[in-house]
Order: sequence, then C-alpha cells, then structure tokens
Amino acid sequence: MSMDTDKLQKKGVAEEITDNIAMYDDGKLRWKYELQLFRTPLIFLTVWLILFGVLSAGFGISFLVDMGKENFFWKGFLEWLRFYGYFVGGMTLLCGVGYAIYAGMMGGVYRVIFEMDEGGIKHSQIESDAKKAKKISEAAGAVGLASGNVTAMGIAANADRTEMYTDFGSVRRVVFRPMWHLVKLNAPFNHNQIYVHPADYEYVRQYITEHCPSAKIKGKNK
Repeated sequence: MSMDTDKLQKKGVAEEITDNIAMYDDGKLRWKYELQLFRTPLIFLTVWLILFGVLSAGFGISFLVDMGKENFFWKGFLEWLRFYGYFVGGMTLLCGVGYAIYAGMMGGVYRVIFEMDEGGIKHSQIESDAKKAKKISEAAGAVGLASGNVTAMGIAANADRTEMYTDFGSVRRVVFRPMWHLVKLNAPFNHNQIYVHPADYEYVRQYITEHCPSAKIKGKNK
C-alpha cells in the first residue's frame, strides 16, 4: 500500500538529512515529490517511447517480410514508409489525448513518495492518487481490449503501475538528468524513474552512485 503523505511528514522521523529528505526509524530515507504533469512531459515521453518501440518492432518485422517482394525498394519501401509515418502520427495523437485525460483526472499532479536505503529504492504513488490511477487503468484497459487499441492498453499499463522497487545490486545503468530533476535506474525488466528536488539532487546522486557499484554511470559529474 502506498504511504500516506501525512505519515511521511509526521511519523517516525529520526533525522532530517535535507529540507526534503528524512531518515526514519526503520533506516530508510524518504521524500515526497510532486511532478507537474502538464508542465513536465516525462511520463508522456515514457509512455510514448514504450508504444513507439512496440509499433516499430511490428513494422520492422513487416519490413523484413516485404523485402523479398519484387520492386520493393523502388515502390514498396515508400508505401511502407508512408504507412509507418501515419501509424506513428496516429499513435502520438492518441497518446497525447490519453495523457491529457489522465493528467486532468489526476489534478495535473503526479504525487509520489520515495523510500531509499542501502539495498534499493521504492517509488510509490500516494494512496489517494494510486486509487485514482487504478480506476483509470481499469477503464483504459477495458477500452483498449475491446477495440484492440494498443495505445489505450499502453496508457492503462502505465497508469496501473503505482509503485516500483529497484534493487541497487541489479542496476546496470544509471542516468542522471539534473535539468529534469530526474534519475533513471535501468535494471533487467525494471526501469525506475526517481524524481528529486533540485536542492537534494547532489545528495541523491552521490548516494545512488555509491550504492550501484556495477552500474554504468551517465551524467555522474556536474
């Protein structure tokens, strides 16, 4: 269950590490972050990239199949490229509309709590927002399944993911994006996005770097 914001702010704090990060009695560092969904396109880009990858894989297979057809590189390739462009454009439009609906239903804010210790980090949407996201996921999933709409199903899958835990020992790549207040942790079948207040970014950067010894680090220096 996602942690309630009041519990984060008032219960069990052992030591304040920064203005936003506290060490709790259970040894975990915790902080809250509010991502402005209409101002920052990070979640939209994440969903779009996932759907783009799925769509491109399908078109890639069709490209390999069609290569054997007569005159493909003189005529068929242009036709294939045109349809691919249409599908990408349509996917982007549907993804944008779906994201706008999701952001509107969430009040324009993605509120999340992070729990971090030497073993890893957990990313959890606050409880009230997690319940909203579950309802959005169920509705979008039903529409996508009924219509065969991959975009709707992708939005549903993203909305349904209200928490994620990443073990630092499994992380293979860390990407620091201070301009976006973002840290990306990439592990097998686990891609976690960590949001950090600007004033706390260097502290979190150093902590994660020290606890992911086997990971390739991108953007390690200021």
